[in-house]
Order: sequence, then C-alpha cells, then structure tokens
Amino acid sequence: MKERAEIREQRYLDITSYLLNYINEFQWPPTIDEICQDVGINSKSLVRGYLNKLANQGVIERGDGAREIRFTLRPHPVEFQSTAKGLKSGPEE
Repeated sequence: MKERAEIREQRYLDITSYLLNYINEFQWPPTIDEICQDVGINSKSLVRGYLNKLANQGVIERGDGAREIRFTLRPHPVEFQSTAKGLKSGPEE
C-alpha cells in the first residue's frame, strides 16, 4: 500500500498535469468542480487545499473567480531515462 506522502505527491502531479493539459486544450483554466470530476477527487475542499499549496509554492497564482488559475513557472526540458526500477528524470544535456 502506498504511503500517504506518495499518494499526496501523486495527487499534486495529477492536478498539475491536468491543469496544464486543460489550459492547453481550452485556453482557460478548469473550475474546481471540473478538477474534482476529472482527477477523481470527491472533495472540493481537498482540491482547494492542493491548489493553495501549489500557489504557496509559487507554481500557480489564484484569483477570486472560478477559473482564475495561472501558471507562474515556465516549464523546462526534462529528459526521462529508463532504469531498472522505473523512470529517472534528469536535466537535458
């Protein structure tokens, strides 16, 4: 069974990935209801907590409106290498 920290980290990755994909496809951010439904989280307050944590880390900025989410960091290239235990990420050389 996964530890809580691993589950929480996976949720941050799932939400961040979902936000990037949604914004790229529709050119505006999703609502909290859409995040809940599409990421598979039943609690709006839990999604708000994840979004607040991402905002506190400087990954996103949030406004007061339903769709006011904006990424503040620019993505950088990452190269994924296959390892015996899974994927290993590292900077592109």
